[in-house]
Amino acid sequence: MGATVTARAARMVASGDVVELDEEFAGGGAKMARPLDPRGPAREVVNCRCTLVVLNRRTAERWQGRARIAPVPAPAQTVAPAQTVALATPSEVSRWIDDALTRRVGQPAPAIDLAVVPDGLSDRVIALGLRPIKAGAPPRVLSLDASATRHAFDNHGDPVREAARGQIAITAQDIAQWAALLLAADWAQIMRGDSPNAPSGAPRFTVEVLVGPRRYVLVFEGRRKRLVLVTMWSPR
Repeated sequence: MGATVTARAARMVASGDVVELDEEFAGGGAKMARPLDPRGPAREVVNCRCTLVVLNRRTAERWQGRARIAPVPAPAQTVAPAQTVALATPSEVSRWIDDALTRRVGQPAPAIDLAVVPDGLSDRVIALGLRPIKAGAPPRVLSLDASATRHAFDNHGDPVREAARGQIAITAQDIAQWAALLLAADWAQIMRGDSPNAPSGAPRFTVEVLVGPRRYVLVFEGRRKRLVLVTMWSPR
């Protein structure tokens, strides 16, 4: 016997997989027996639209031989960022993202500060129009915002939709690494985005980052005290 799970975001790591009835799926790095398994982390369970299908062995064997509709790449490589001061541990960031993705739209949530902005990166965004920090004030920090995190995940985390766009779906792990990705970028390539300003008037910037075989496009916003991710995607 076997089963297959189809889903969105990190859950699509299990898309097309066939397992024995007494085995578990390992999509998104979490072992789960079925969709909405209460043992799974929030990012794998909340708003889950997975389906579980029971197949006879012959059908299951045929299914295993088929190409997936939206192949999912291996997890993103860990990025080695430029030298800076880290402000949050990986486990703290992971817990924060779990919480951000489960909050209702409009429900307030504090941002999480990830790292201090290095001088070279600060100089680049200031040259592109971001107002400098006042003398004597603490340096800007790289941060994640809950609403922007949900926006990035909802708009670029569905593997089927991203495959149709010629892109690879991002995961919670990718979002957790956005600061490291930006710190690993060629800062000279940072430009003002297609929409150069946020509705608030804050300047927005974009840069493409290559990490091994993966490419990422980061869109971020310059605020008074922070550089905050707006969205990200991964072109093929």
